[in-house]
Amino acid sequence: MVIGKVESHMIDQLMELFRLWEMIDRLDDLQVQRSDLFARWEELCWGMQIQLILAGDEKKSCLNALAALSDRIYVRYRKFRKHGYLRVFLEKLGTLLEDREVPDRYSRSILKITISDQVNTLIGILAKFNIEPALLNLLKSVFKDISANIEPSTHLADYLKAFGDSLRQIKELTSGGLIDRLISSNFNHPAFLEYMFNLYESVEYDNDDVVKLKHFQLTLIKKQMHLDLLKLRSSMVLFKENESVADKLKDFLATEMKWVGLRINKQWRENAAFDTSHSQTKGFTNKPFANSILAKWPSDKSDLVELVYALYVYMRTRGSQVTIAALVKWCEDAFGVSLARYSHRFAEIKMRKSTRPSKFLDIMVIEFLNYIEKGNAFEPDLNS
Repeated sequence: MVIGKVESHMIDQLMELFRLWEMIDRLDDLQVQRSDLFARWEELCWGMQIQLILAGDEKKSCLNALAALSDRIYVRYRKFRKHGYLRVFLEKLGTLLEDREVPDRYSRSILKITISDQVNTLIGILAKFNIEPALLNLLKSVFKDISANIEPSTHLADYLKAFGDSLRQIKELTSGGLIDRLISSNFNHPAFLEYMFNLYESVEYDNDDVVKLKHFQLTLIKKQMHLDLLKLRSSMVLFKENESVADKLKDFLATEMKWVGLRINKQWRENAAFDTSHSQTKGFTNKPFANSILAKWPSDKSDLVELVYALYVYMRTRGSQVTIAALVKWCEDAFGVSLARYSHRFAEIKMRKSTRPSKFLDIMVIEFLNYIEKGNAFEPDLNS
């Protein structure tokens, strides 16, 4: 019964707030300043603050009503920013709306300005350190994306402020140290994750050398342990809805580990069956061609993924039952590369904006036609 009285009183105060705003909205700036409406507005807001503390299930709907009133005032405020009393009203309502998950339009505009200032500050701080240009440019792009395209929130503003404060305490910072801080701070922006995937893939190793493969396997294990350590330090997260950076990278390393393990087992089997007296003609047996590496792939992995999917489409439209996974595995063996996350790469190929999705295939066609037109300008080395 007490709760019912509280809710009824809260509704009465809400209605009075709306009526008071309609009255104020019909007056000009000079009249408002001469009236005692400011005092009544503040008194009502103070009373609403007490009611919200006591409110039960009705609190959410009451906050939504207050946000609707704030948005109406904000529309007026955008047209007449010189009217200082409008900002006073918005700030009074903003105090009541602090617990609301979705900010009102005025609070959102203030947050957007705050986040933009924090982004500019962060870019300035990072420019003082000895950071690799590729990483620095990536972070500049990411911060600008956050400022321009990400829905502003109190959480996002708090994260950027905390990250900036942590960087201010450091005198020197390398690229590796910055990456560790970004991982431990859960800087889980998709562009940064893609940068890390490419960084982890950039390690070169000999697929035919078991010793080197084992060394690379040990490197992957150390990276996994390092990620576990960074995850323990984690106390923040950029985007709550996204998976943590450490978990994403650990999943990626697990895929790489599995692939390297398969390569090691394959090389052990081949070395055990290797006959030192075999002739070159022994290479032409009935075993699959891709059991040995044809050559190192000379281009980006995305280009090979584009070629694989083109082969897949061509073969399937002509009745073949080959799977995309089988073609990927065949190319991995033939060219000595790992095409982990090939479906993710293909999704990026489909979303290309500056070039056609068939960029690599188009280049192949042009180079092939040039080769024909020039009368086989270069001859392949048949003895290699």
